[in-house]
Amino acid sequence: MFRFVMRTLLVAVAIGAILGEAKAEPKQESAAKVSITVHLSPYIVNLVALTRAIYSEARGESIEGQFGVAQSIINRARGNKSYWCGSRIADVVHCKRGSVRQFDGITDETWDPKDKDAENRALFVAETMLSGTVSMKGPMKDADHYLNASETSKKRICWFKMSLVFIKKIDKHSFYRTPTPSEKKMLAKQKLPEECKGVQQVAGR
Repeated sequence: MFRFVMRTLLVAVAIGAILGEAKAEPKQESAAKVSITVHLSPYIVNLVALTRAIYSEARGESIEGQFGVAQSIINRARGNKSYWCGSRIADVVHCKRGSVRQFDGITDETWDPKDKDAENRALFVAETMLSGTVSMKGPMKDADHYLNASETSKKRICWFKMSLVFIKKIDKHSFYRTPTPSEKKMLAKQKLPEECKGVQQVAGR
């Protein structure tokens, strides 16, 4: 099914390119206008987006780490916050604030995964999570943030530590959740970590 969806998307892009080129050529005023629209179900759109996010963000991680990334994205959609781009998973995955993307691994380029085994694992995780039959247990079920410290600025890391509740580290990703109002007050009073002293934090969501 996933292969069919991807082929459908590629065909749609190709058709769009062909039609775009046709419009650039001189046409008689009486020439008929052609309009083609490809409709995909919301489930398929979300499945493709979530699979892409898991593959792009965590293809080298363990299956638990990939489930953690998926859970964080799904929780953002459930949170339905404007700064996370609403309640649709696909919108959360592709969310941008100005020129900054919510997920660094997502780009505007056509997705063409080279590692098919990793793609299949990402698809399995996405399908499993979207089915609702499996979810992360314990504190991880509330995760809505994660970072890879080796690829994150010190300013951003300090914002995570001072603004969010740490849950656990899985492979290269550290997972966090949004604090409750009372926890937020406690975080504001906590002692600044030694590594964050003199570091101007980067605000974020």
